[in-house]
Amino acid sequence: MKYVLRSNGLTKKYGDKMIVEDVNLEVEQGDIYGFLGQNGAGKTTVFRMLLGLIKPLRGTVEWFGENPSTASFNRIGSMIETPGFYPNLTVWDNLDIHRRMCGVTDSFVIEEHLKLVGMEGMGKQKVKKLSLGTKQRLAIARTLLHRPDCLILDEPVNGLDPIGIRETRELLLELRNKRSMTIMISSHILGEIGQMVNRIGIIHGGKMIEQLDYAELQRRNRTYVEIRVDNDGKATWILEQQLHIKDYTVWEKGRIRVYERLEDTGMLNKTLLDGGVIVSEMSLCSETLEDHFVKLTGGVQK
Repeated sequence: MKYVLRSNGLTKKYGDKMIVEDVNLEVEQGDIYGFLGQNGAGKTTVFRMLLGLIKPLRGTVEWFGENPSTASFNRIGSMIETPGFYPNLTVWDNLDIHRRMCGVTDSFVIEEHLKLVGMEGMGKQKVKKLSLGTKQRLAIARTLLHRPDCLILDEPVNGLDPIGIRETRELLLELRNKRSMTIMISSHILGEIGQMVNRIGIIHGGKMIEQLDYAELQRRNRTYVEIRVDNDGKATWILEQQLHIKDYTVWEKGRIRVYERLEDTGMLNKTLLDGGVIVSEMSLCSETLEDHFVKLTGGVQK
């Protein structure tokens, strides 16, 4: 097992407010690691500490098995929050400035990476004329110019349409599979994260509450019958008193998940209808990453 990144007890405080407390991360070589949390949970603050952009109150960071250094940071590409560019310069000029700053001598990498992110032929356009989604693509291209071993991406699909999100997912998977790149990504689009990551970490209120392999999460997730009804109070009374079902959850008003007697859906439907409950929908489902997130944090990401 080879770790690209490890942190121990990362803590950050602004004034009297604790922003992040005792965050421990482990990211292995070749991981696509999904870092999940509601807005304000501390994701960006953690990323900034990992990259040396802000100093932690306490805690340590280890990159590639060593203490952070110029050499280790040169092996990382990052995009934190809204990417910044020179708006009156062209796409090509913006990337050329970054290329020179990174010490990359071959300007061919600019066209190579514009093509990689789906921006082939857009080098002469001024950045101020680009959409938010296209700027996100450009930011990813910029992180790749020096061919890093690891990417840290903060909300990289923000502003992208469904096709752009899919293309970004395919790009990140390609980088992992063909370049053996390690990627740490935060996102509020939980369904999308579940299609690309192999490991997740969940932060809530500045504290890490879980870190595990995504395959393990999938093994844990339960199958259930989801029922949409007009009266969940009456429906739950029937479940308990007439069908003797105890393992259920009222997920939200009019939406019930039943985790036992899954083979008796016909009887379940008939008993509810006979009891005066209107059943508008009944389906067999499995818990998703979003379901798991809600159980741990009490809410979906915004």
